[in-house]
Amino acid sequence: MGVSTEPGLTGKQSIVIGGRRWDRSGRGPWRSTSYGEIRVPNAYWGPRAQNAFYSAPNMITFYDPRIRAWYRLRLDRAGRPAALKMIAGAHFMHHDYSFRSPTISPPSR
Repeated sequence: MGVSTEPGLTGKQSIVIGGRRWDRSGRGPWRSTSYGEIRVPNAYWGPRAQNAFYSAPNMITFYDPRIRAWYRLRLDRAGRPAALKMIAGAHFMHHDYSFRSPTISPPSR
């Protein structure tokens, strides 16, 4: 399931649930549409994370040998990512995640 909104007062909106998609412009009616592949970003770490363990409640720490970096992932109460820290030789980063979007449901007809 996903939702996307283009910026602007009369932006386009899309809702995808399973194999179905609905689109609308502004506050216009929802129309069922077809869609191709939905592209989502890849995780920052590789497929072979090592030494993963809970380092605190709602906190997972692991190592990515491919780029030789340690990650600390903090989860919110629902188990979704809330913050990610990465530390590697001469490099570090911090990401904050937000899930404050409204509840998503299929459009009514």
